[in-house]
Amino acid sequence: SLTTFQEWLADTDPTDALSCFHIEAVSKSSPATVWFPSSPNRTYTLWRASRLDPSDWTVVPGQEAIPGNGDTLSLSSDAEAPQQFLRVEVNLP
Repeated sequence: SLTTFQEWLADTDPTDALSCFHIEAVSKSSPATVWFPSSPNRTYTLWRASRLDPSDWTVVPGQEAIPGNGDTLSLSSDAEAPQQFLRVEVNLP
């Protein structure tokens, strides 16, 4: 469950349970890619880490502050790693 502020930041409707930021699909092949619904009023940044340690997360080069298009957007990590964790950050433009 998200707070009203988190819903506002993601540009989703806090009064609609079906309106939420979510990952629609993930590709495990190289490059690892995530697809998600985007808002034209927000930007998106892809982060990656080789382990779930707060100090290990780094922004994927070229995948920072990507404008949303109001449709499904994809961001990719070109890292050749045996395992990587990905997360998408939503921001105001």
